[in-house]
Amino acid sequence: MKKLKKKGRVGKTESGKLMLVNEEGQTFEADRTAVIIWDKCDGQVTSESVAKEISQKTLQEESAVREVVDRLVGEMEKVGLLESIE
Repeated sequence: MKKLKKKGRVGKTESGKLMLVNEEGQTFEADRTAVIIWDKCDGQVTSESVAKEISQKTLQEESAVREVVDRLVGEMEKVGLLESIE
């Protein structure tokens, strides 16, 4: 199972909204959920374990949380905010 490692950094826009910045300096506006998921990716977690943890903390159905986590992880991988490691 691939583990996820965050890349880049978190920041705020001039108006105070959260954003993620990849290593090339590209910025992406992000909601709190995306930042929480990104921050958990320390190279030791999988998308499955992140979804399970969020599901337990929020008391939401794991399958629904898993869909959101998978979508956000895929988007963050495409723009260089996450990398998959073995």
